[in-house]
Amino acid sequence: MKKYLLIPLFLLAGITHAGSNVSAISGNVSDVLSADTFVVVTGDLEQYKIRLLGGVDEFKNNSTASGCKKMLSDILNKEVDVDVVGNKDKENRYVGFVSINGENINQRQVLAGCAVTPKKTNSKISKKTYQSLLISEEKAKAMKNGIWAD
Repeated sequence: MKKYLLIPLFLLAGITHAGSNVSAISGNVSDVLSADTFVVVTGDLEQYKIRLLGGVDEFKNNSTASGCKKMLSDILNKEVDVDVVGNKDKENRYVGFVSINGENINQRQVLAGCAVTPKKTNSKISKKTYQSLLISEEKAKAMKNGIWAD
């Protein structure tokens, strides 16, 4: 009987933060997976896959994707704060706003043409933040940065 009880417990031990009702995550960036996705390890060694709100899934050319991933890679090994917005996405990533010492990383990526302004459908996005993202996106378009270069 104990063998059967240990198997489910063993399987459960590999599952971390199975629920998606997390509202904030703080920790160290251990890996950058793409131009909009990275891994955060918290102080209690929990790992969270994070996607920038407004991240771009597909790029028209690989050099833009590579450049955007490289730009995001400068957060590697840095402490970040993530304000999670809504539920996990279809790839089981927490989606949200990311900051380092008060710098809005989402806005930086939007200005570089590596992300877009998300639709204003979530009440966690303040009007001020939304307007600021829209302005950054317009600047990126005018400068033909990143995804707006083509």
